[in-house]
Amino acid sequence: EEQPKYFPYMLLAHVFTAIAFVWIYLKGKEDKPFWVQGVRYGLAIAVLLIISKFLIYYSVQPMPGAVVCKQIIFDTVGVVLIAVVVAGLNK
Repeated sequence: EEQPKYFPYMLLAHVFTAIAFVWIYLKGKEDKPFWVQGVRYGLAIAVLLIISKFLIYYSVQPMPGAVVCKQIIFDTVGVVLIAVVVAGLNK
C-alpha cells in the first residue's frame, strides 16, 4: 500500500517534537529521582501543550465535553509516560 504524500512531513514533525522534548528536559533537569523529574516535566508539558490545545479546539470546534476531557486525560497520561522514559534514559 502506498504511503500518503504527507507522510514524510508527519515523520519530520515527530522528529522535531522528539528533539525539542528531550532538549527542553535536559535544560531543566535537576538532581532528583528520574521518575519524579519525568512526572514533573510531563505535567508541565501537558499544561503547556495538551490542556491548552484541547481547550482551544473545544472553543473553536464544539465537541462533547466528555470527549475533550478524555483527550486531555489520555494525552496527559501519554506525555507523562514519555517524559518518565526520557528522564530514565537521561539519568
